[in-house]
Amino acid sequence: MIFFSVARESDVLVENPIYSCQYNFEKADWKNLIKDISTEQNNEEFSWSLKELSAEALESEAEKLQKLVVKLVEKHIPRKKLSEKSKLWWSDELKILRKEMTKYRRK
Repeated sequence: MIFFSVARESDVLVENPIYSCQYNFEKADWKNLIKDISTEQNNEEFSWSLKELSAEALESEAEKLQKLVVKLVEKHIPRKKLSEKSKLWWSDELKILRKEMTKYRRK
């Protein structure tokens, strides 16, 4: 998993949307995500076009990279459905164990 933020000395961090929103990485479509990353490399909108080494140019390229990552994450990784009663620590493994426990309780 890659989490990144881009910062310059005097500026505020570029917000990483992955931190602010919960994604269900277990249900991600990784094969198509990787395929789309390869496809988008040739797209004019996201191609690397750094002509000079300056803070503004680096910031611009970082924003393009962030847009690409967000676009593809939104497309291939579903969001977790959170509610007031959601237990963030609950997992599929616990779900299976709970089913087994209730099965043995009934006996």
